[in-house]
Amino acid sequence: GVDLYGADKIMFATDGTDFSTEWSLKALKDARIDERAKSDILYDNAARVIGSLARLAPAREQQAA
Repeated sequence: GVDLYGADKIMFATDGTDFSTEWSLKALKDARIDERAKSDILYDNAARVIGSLARLAPAREQQAA
């Protein structure tokens, strides 16, 4: 997936019952990608998405008023 889409387009997640969090973490740990890509997938991509959405919250508060 990293070769096809890029590490910046992949976000760590689990699908609940089929693959456990432990399985997913091991798969990421064992992946043949550099540490920067692993960090992007595990932490940084989600932080970037959440951070960009958080700036919309004040606008919603103003709309409700």
